[in-house]
Amino acid sequence: MSLKALAAAWDYETKDPLEKLVLLCIADHFNDSMGQAWPSVERVSAMCGCSRSTTLRKLKQLEENDIIARQKRFNKTDIIVVNIASMSGCQSDRCHSDTSKPSPGVSERHTNPYNTLTLINNSEKQRSKHFKRKTLSEKQKAFAHRLADGLWGKHKHEGYAFDSILKDVEGFLLSDQSDAAWKSIGNGLPKPF
Repeated sequence: MSLKALAAAWDYETKDPLEKLVLLCIADHFNDSMGQAWPSVERVSAMCGCSRSTTLRKLKQLEENDIIARQKRFNKTDIIVVNIASMSGCQSDRCHSDTSKPSPGVSERHTNPYNTLTLINNSEKQRSKHFKRKTLSEKQKAFAHRLADGLWGKHKHEGYAFDSILKDVEGFLLSDQSDAAWKSIGNGLPKPF
């Protein structure tokens, strides 16, 4: 949630209350450090209490007024960039800052320069919980590579990176290989074997 985006959305002048409500919903999901929001149309519809087609119409209306810009993604959500400075009702300095740069106090490593979202990788946190060996043999590394390749082939359309899956599979092979170990390491993917 961004207070800057919410303030600008409240200040936005329009005669269409649903357009403003959709904009407020997007502003509620806005991430200052990335300069984007990515709620699904279904989420916006549910929060605004309107139909999917109405939500899509209002999003298109906001796009035509240069208030937002949408970029299609691989899943059901779009990346939405809110053009805070172009909101006609917003005259204060709080609305005219550059949202493409991270907010003060946010380090560069927290930003995403490629306009993509990365999946949260819990494997580093959970890996130490189930370890039984320190390193894999060359044969085990080759086996882990084949397993990761199979998982990546089935799930790459969901945005998983091969290196991340390989790291998870290697960590799983180093663990006690229980269902609980994969559940904590596997980031929602099915068990490799």
